[in-house]
Amino acid sequence: MITPPLFAIKGKKETTLRILDATNNQLPKDRESLFWLNVKAIPSMEKAKLNENTLQLAIISRIKLYYRPDNLALAPEKAAEKLTFSRGNGQLILNNPTPYYLTVTDINAGTARAG
Repeated sequence: MITPPLFAIKGKKETTLRILDATNNQLPKDRESLFWLNVKAIPSMEKAKLNENTLQLAIISRIKLYYRPDNLALAPEKAAEKLTFSRGNGQLILNNPTPYYLTVTDINAGTARAG
């Protein structure tokens, strides 16, 4: 849970959001957990400009939030080495046996590039 769930903030200022454990400590201890933090920013409008034609955009930022328990069996920098790839039915299959979420941003197969 994020607090405060709704707040106003002046331009060029910052605030702190608190992340509270709403799971009653029920998260897995043997692997990472992934959550999504959705933040919606709605700009304010001056009262003097309410009758003018204006365009305002509400921006939604979606941020990955990882919970990583202490003392996982594998060091995070070793996780990528444990990935395995296989081919079948015209597909490339990636197996991640690690306790970590990994984001693949680029894959090279010989000289052909897929990503």
